Amino acid sequence: IKQKGFSRIPVYDRNQSRIKGILYTKDLIGVIESDERTIEEFCSKENLIEVKESMKLDNLLNLMVYRKCTWHW
Repeated sequence: IKQKGFSRIPVYDRNQSRIKGILYTKDLIGVIESDERTIEEFCSKENLIEVKESMKLDNLLNLMVYRKCTWHW
């Protein structure tokens, strides 16, 4: 995480198409190795949108605007 410099990391179940949350790396600052919390406890589930392959792009963009999602290119 430190070497790549990403600020957000998707956390998924066994299948990469099933994202369970987003891990914000800033939430890990100050966490020590003996901390017994799981990764899921650090994950944010806000603004997650499940997108099916068949969803039209304009519908997705409208949904993101409606839900006030942030997007990064």
